[in-house]
Amino acid sequence: MEFACLLVRNPGDVQELAADLDIAYTTARNRLDEIVAALGVPVESADGGQERERRTDVLRRLSAGEIEFDEAKRLLKE
Repeated sequence: MEFACLLVRNPGDVQELAADLDIAYTTARNRLDEIVAALGVPVESADGGQERERRTDVLRRLSAGEIEFDEAKRLLKE
């Protein structure tokens, strides 16, 4: 829960989130991937990272209040 709260405070900035939690960037990235996977979205893709960037942008928009949860969930499943 702490991770999710800090993610909202640092939208799209996984490095800052990792620093706030005093954990490695890769640990923070893995936790974020676990949240995305729990929403039913595959974590890895063969598109060179574009999918990860798109998902991160959707989560950033959600945390910034630009979109609602249901819209974010729909976008993440596309």
